Amino acid sequence: MKREGFWSLRRLPKVPEPARPKVHWDYLCEEMQWLAADFAQERRWKRGVARKVVRMVMRHHEEQRQRQERAKREEQAKLRRVAAAIAREVRHFWSSVEKVVQFKQQSRLEEKRKKALDLQLDFIVGQTERYSDLLSRSLNAPRPRPAALTCA
Repeated sequence: MKREGFWSLRRLPKVPEPARPKVHWDYLCEEMQWLAADFAQERRWKRGVARKVVRMVMRHHEEQRQRQERAKREEQAKLRRVAAAIAREVRHFWSSVEKVVQFKQQSRLEEKRKKALDLQLDFIVGQTERYSDLLSRSLNAPRPRPAALTCA
């Protein structure tokens, strides 16, 4: 067409189409556009709600895990307190037993010391009796008179 001169180098101006009245198909297309936008908006809303639900579920599980850990720590602390109380009672018991043992040892030592003192006392009393017997025999024995004291 260019060779034959029918095609112009300039573009032809656009001719506006005459306005046509809206028909059922136009209303249907508008409704479809609105519905597509509504679906997209609802999809975004549902995704946002789903994110919120997921965060809530994750928070719930995290709190539940923390509660379990806290309960476990509290249980361990309780067991430690019980163990500490039992250890105090055992320590108290053994200190009481130690006092009893010390008392028994002291009693035995006192008893041995008393026996030793009794033996020493018996020995001293025996020695005193022997000396007093010897003394009484020597006092009771007749004495020879010295001859030089006689008067002549």
